[in-house]
Amino acid sequence: MTQEEAILISLAQQLQADITSLQSAIGLLQQVTAQILTNTQATDNQLKPATPITLTLTPGPGQITIAWNAVSGAETYTIYWGSNPSAYGNVIRGITNTYILSGLTPGQQYWVYMTAVNRAGESAPSPISSTTPS
Repeated sequence: MTQEEAILISLAQQLQADITSLQSAIGLLQQVTAQILTNTQATDNQLKPATPITLTLTPGPGQITIAWNAVSGAETYTIYWGSNPSAYGNVIRGITNTYILSGLTPGQQYWVYMTAVNRAGESAPSPISSTTPS
């Protein structure tokens, strides 16, 4: 066997090893892709949570306590509030329990609504409620 033939055989063997590695990597990539698609479909099939209906505002000195009944499918809640009934510039995300808005101006009326949130998205807004802290 000549030196050139030996080099060609060595290159062919290396190429075969590279092909085997690529086939293995392709198989792994296909498994990962299938798992991602399965997870995506599970998320896509999840429904947005129901709309929070029962929103209770309890005024206190410079504060408002916001309470609600939990809704099916909700992971967290988002509270929208403001001192103008047509502008809710304040947003608090990731709430899971009763929440107290503090540092409010006594005698100023505040409007509040909320949404329920999960991986599929955000619910329709709750009815708007308002109250005035003392």
